[in-house]
Amino acid sequence: MTYKPVPIKDYTPKPTKPLKPYKPVPKKPYTPKPLKPYTPVSLKEYTPVPLKSYRPMPLKDYTPVPLKPYKPVPLKPYTPVPIKPYRPVSVRGRKGLKDRKAIDREPIEGKVWEYCTECGEIVSLDLDGKTMVCHNCKNKIRYIPD
Repeated sequence: MTYKPVPIKDYTPKPTKPLKPYKPVPKKPYTPKPLKPYTPVSLKEYTPVPLKSYRPMPLKDYTPVPLKPYKPVPLKPYTPVPIKPYRPVSVRGRKGLKDRKAIDREPIEGKVWEYCTECGEIVSLDLDGKTMVCHNCKNKIRYIPD
């Protein structure tokens, strides 16, 4: 099927509608309303009220409140939290890893493979020394570059 252009029709302007002749509408004649006559109201005569004579009130004697004696609060005895003992878990006994060859695979650029100290799971750590969380035991691991 080939394209056949349709020729453009010649523009013929349509005649505009004729305007109606303007007829001004006459306004109603203005008739002002008569104002009410102003009658001033008589004011009461001003009678000043006599002021009370000023009598100063006697001030109370100032007595400072005695300060409470300082009693230091005894400090709580320090009890150190015991550090978790290191328990290496055999990687061979775990389901996911059959042998330790998984750590020898090619690491991603900027990352290093390390074993978790708690569970023995392989975790990929950043080389910039950020703290990472093991996805298996939620233990925090930090890789410190040499």
